[in-house]
Amino acid sequence: MRNSVAAMIHDGWWCIKFLIVAALFVGSMWIPNDPVIIGYMGFARIVSVFFLSYQGMLMLIVAYVVNSHLVGKVNEAGSNPGSCAGITLITMFLLLTAGNIVWIVY
Repeated sequence: MRNSVAAMIHDGWWCIKFLIVAALFVGSMWIPNDPVIIGYMGFARIVSVFFLSYQGMLMLIVAYVVNSHLVGKVNEAGSNPGSCAGITLITMFLLLTAGNIVWIVY
């Protein structure tokens, strides 16, 4: 739980926050390109590998959780593929398969 001062700063003070962001934006116009961009490109090249790996892992976890939930719902319905979860599973499978085929052909 946060205290009242932290809540006031977080939920309020929008004018000051806007001015700080505007000042940072305008101030960034005078940052020299050569050392900053070269350094940022090297940093981004290394960090992007970890970021994309993390994002891929999260997408895989979400896919497994959603699939497990939907299969559980189909099993609860007595293996009836006509249930809402069964129709969702079949529709997602068909859409993703068709999308992959279109992607490969295109």
